Amino acid sequence: MRKFVLLSIIALFTACNFEANESSVSFMLGVEDKTFARMGDDGTLEKITDNVFEQGEEVHMVLINAGPFKKGEDGLNWFEMNLEVLDASGKVILHEKELLGEGGHIDLENNMAASPFATFFNTKSVAPGEYTFRLVIYDKLGSGKASQSSKFTIVAPSGDRLMISDHFFGRINEQGEQVSNPDGVFDRGENVYFVLRDAGPFQVGEDGMHWVEMDMQVKDEMGTVVFHQDNLFDGTLHKTLEYENNIIPLLYATFTPGETPAGTYTYVVTLHDKVGIHSTTRSENFVLN
Repeated sequence: MRKFVLLSIIALFTACNFEANESSVSFMLGVEDKTFARMGDDGTLEKITDNVFEQGEEVHMVLINAGPFKKGEDGLNWFEMNLEVLDASGKVILHEKELLGEGGHIDLENNMAASPFATFFNTKSVAPGEYTFRLVIYDKLGSGKASQSSKFTIVAPSGDRLMISDHFFGRINEQGEQVSNPDGVFDRGENVYFVLRDAGPFQVGEDGMHWVEMDMQVKDEMGTVVFHQDNLFDGTLHKTLEYENNIIPLLYATFTPGETPAGTYTYVVTLHDKVGIHSTTRSENFVLN
């Protein structure tokens, strides 16, 4: 993935009651809550509940009532924050330390930071998908530390998003025709087809060509990837596609189970518009007998 620029801004705004997600604390330093927010037209942060941001938007994560922090001999507290951003596979794609500097060396009311936040300035080149925002806040004068993590999603800008109207499993019948398999149950000796219907619109490049690509994974019940393949089309769909409204009626991926044990699995397909830098993912469980 292409590297992107991250600037971290720490500020305070009025604390509200927000829903918590995942956290850990130590040495009596706690965080009451956290939330994602976006900047409003008036320049203040506004809470959001769906944790979805468009490409190019600033992603703000706010911690609510963090502390207490130790007071120094100068009458000031001193707290600091570290930030990580992880992709959907858990890989750390960005790591920033000591975001506050002297900005965290202040006199806190009741030794509590009401609502410090960090900002991730993503760009158009950041691929759509699910990410994890992880903040660690700690006391530079004491030994307290707390970690807070929440997932957020990056999507293509409104009007440009890559859409799929439907997805379903398919198999080959006795006549050699591909037909739908609505119950998602397969024998180990047959191919498992994952079909996407009406995918698009795909943008056209300056060369007049589209560029469609697809990645796939199969995961077991524990979430372990038992099979994966990237770039299924291997450039064969980097060409001019003659489809109405640049929407492709049918696309599919194929999984050949081979010696894969019987059980329940999850099929994950990610479709990419390599011209528009848009992606979308679909997944569904299936059973191997």
